[in-house]
Amino acid sequence: MALYSIQDRSTQSLATTSRRHPVGDCSKSLKIQLITSTASQTFGQVPYQNQHRKPVMKTAALTLALLASCIALSSTASAPAPAPCPSGGLAEVAQAAGLTTLLQAVETAGLTETVGNKSAHFTIFAPTNQAFTTTIANLGVPNLTLEEAQNLGLLVPILENHILEEPYTESELQNMGSATALGGQELKFGSNGKITTASGNSATITMANVDVCKDIVQVIDAVLVPDVTQKTSGT
Repeated sequence: MALYSIQDRSTQSLATTSRRHPVGDCSKSLKIQLITSTASQTFGQVPYQNQHRKPVMKTAALTLALLASCIALSSTASAPAPAPCPSGGLAEVAQAAGLTTLLQAVETAGLTETVGNKSAHFTIFAPTNQAFTTTIANLGVPNLTLEEAQNLGLLVPILENHILEEPYTESELQNMGSATALGGQELKFGSNGKITTASGNSATITMANVDVCKDIVQVIDAVLVPDVTQKTSGT
């Protein structure tokens, strides 16, 4: 009778342990249960082993059942859910990445709705703040502001030269070789992330394939200035 009481308590302890350590913590729960099962079998060896076989079998069965559950969960675990789309979309991501001049330029040019269109998905070449500073200095207009560039008819063509109307990864761009930007001018893609414009200036992708709400952002180290002698959608 003493042996049966010990084994019965072990079985009850096993059930309690399973409740405290759900299947998600399989290793801990299994370790505890295997110790409990071993103890039950040790107490039940001689001379009462044959008389009280059911509690031992019950303990072992529960241990095997939990083991099977752990294996099943491990083999059917689903992939992590994708990160949710930021509520602020591209603007939020660009702000977090420090691409503040690009954001100001898009707002000044009135292209916020274009790049924020949730029904369309783009490749966006995003120049760094330093890239904008260098390009503005090279235009030869002292202290040129974004507003002045917009008034001169420069800002929209420049920004449209940074947008493709389909999302492409860096490797896809390289395989394509070239594509037509939103402004109507051709961009050529070479090895090592190099991009060349119709005007002959170039930039290099420094941070590739940033997935933003199904758009793909390629951060670049220079502004893709279009050929101003060619007609673009912004002129």
